[in-house]
Amino acid sequence: MFSVRIAAIALSVTGMALLLSTPFVDVLVIGGGIRWLSAFGVVIAIGLSAAAVAIAITIVLFRLIGPSRTRLVAQILAAIIGAGFVIALAGRRDPVLRHAVALCGADLGCRGGLCARRSTARCGGRRAPRSAMARCCRC
Repeated sequence: MFSVRIAAIALSVTGMALLLSTPFVDVLVIGGGIRWLSAFGVVIAIGLSAAAVAIAITIVLFRLIGPSRTRLVAQILAAIIGAGFVIALAGRRDPVLRHAVALCGADLGCRGGLCARRSTARCGGRRAPRSAMARCCRC
């Protein structure tokens, strides 16, 4: 019974990965040739590997800290990972978040960028705005 449940989890994870990657792989096949069909095998391998690692981690946590704490740890990790994705996606559009996420600045060895610690800096050969958290330029 347990092995059937694990197989169902692995197949559902792999199916979701295939569903999300199929349009991109199809475009690659059309534009780059038939060799890109091997990407489906890679997606299947990664999906099955991810499911196996997740189940192994769950079993180890279950044995070490028990069922209720395992659920708590899993929920906390899911929230942290989800928040990381949201911040990363929002940081691509929002200049302030892009600055915070990329840690872009002249003090950190970035050429042509702005630094949060300085009010002005050179950006691409011209004077940058006087904002402390201004947009990064070519970091």
